[in-house]
Amino acid sequence: MTATNIYDFVGDICTELDINYQHGSYKAIQKYLDISLQNKEPRSKRFPILCLVTEDMTEEVDIDSSFNTSYTLHIVIACYTKQNYTEAKRLEESFKATLWPIYNKVIDKLRRYSRNEFKELPHKKKDCFFFATNDKKEVNKLDYIVDAVELTGLNILLNFREFECKN
Repeated sequence: MTATNIYDFVGDICTELDINYQHGSYKAIQKYLDISLQNKEPRSKRFPILCLVTEDMTEEVDIDSSFNTSYTLHIVIACYTKQNYTEAKRLEESFKATLWPIYNKVIDKLRRYSRNEFKELPHKKKDCFFFATNDKKEVNKLDYIVDAVELTGLNILLNFREFECKN
């Protein structure tokens, strides 16, 4: 691991796991997906994707005089689905086959590099069977037909100087 910032760190994890990656606001992520579509990139080059949503990401720098930084992350792992799929079909095709295995691998990688006590990574996880902006209006946050696992409030303690020293 050679990352010197949170964006490259998450990107390196996605590269190790062979997962598409994008960071930014929902609008920026949408633009990236739109450009990929315009460039006629196959769906496999776009999905599944891990998105580091920066709109509500926070960091506390050098919190303990050891150059540790505490991050609160918002991550969305999304995969393409079909609009006519039932909830049961989405559970099998999207969640069991794709999203949950990726989620577990990402959490394992984050734990590996975390400086959190006992390698705990507290967070909230939500399975979104249609990645909607709210429960009342079925409009996807991304303008694509996707299912997603959304992680919010994921707290991780990292020290990028430690990565630099190992190389």
